[in-house]
Amino acid sequence: MKESGQKKSNSKVTKKVAKKVTKKVAKSEAAPSKISAPPTMANEGFSGPVADILRETEVGLLILNHRNLVLSLVVIVVVALLGYGANSYMQQQREQDLASASYSFSQGALLELTNKKVTPQEFVSQFNSLDAGLRSSITFTPTLINSVKELVKQQDLKAALAILEPQSSRSHAPRNYGDYLVARWLVTIYEDMGEGQKAVDLLEELNSAPFKVLEARNYLDLGRIYIALDNYEKASLNLDYVIQNFPNDPLGKMARIYLEQINK
Repeated sequence: MKESGQKKSNSKVTKKVAKKVTKKVAKSEAAPSKISAPPTMANEGFSGPVADILRETEVGLLILNHRNLVLSLVVIVVVALLGYGANSYMQQQREQDLASASYSFSQGALLELTNKKVTPQEFVSQFNSLDAGLRSSITFTPTLINSVKELVKQQDLKAALAILEPQSSRSHAPRNYGDYLVARWLVTIYEDMGEGQKAVDLLEELNSAPFKVLEARNYLDLGRIYIALDNYEKASLNLDYVIQNFPNDPLGKMARIYLEQINK
């Protein structure tokens, strides 16, 4: 009887276990399986606080999804900035070198010319030995003009023309006040040397250039030099331009005086 009771008990336990297993299997079959999402640029290989913050906004998520492109653009910008910085530094260094060379020449050769320790011809040789880039630079322009002034003061117009005329390309298309000064001094020297036609040709170019300085002076000088060349028609046109456009300027009054002399 005991054995029969024990068998019944074991049978009940077995049935209970079987029911539990069956229920678990049924639940696992009924429940949808959790399949991990396929990897994307937003969740693949990029995690941590920064990624979490980026995922909180649409812009951040966009950056995160296209981070390779964003990083490439950042690299390009950084390289461009570094290149600009290097170029800017080199330009500043170049300007410092030009300023230093200009100062050295003014305190050396130009001072010797002023003190008459060298002849104008010797000075021209020293001037021409300078680097061509230095001689044509805007930084050197004050030294160039001071050299011309000193040579004119010493009444050596040929020497003044020898250092100034090679810079005439600047005067044909002046881009700044320095170029204009070169042109104006060329006009003065041409006129003083009796080269009136060269002077008026250069003045005509100055008047047609986009960069205009002392326009009234240019037209007055044209009228005055045309009188010397016996071209009274062009002289009248240029003098009348000064009178009409600069009536209250002292140069306008001078133009009237010249025009009255022509009409006598």
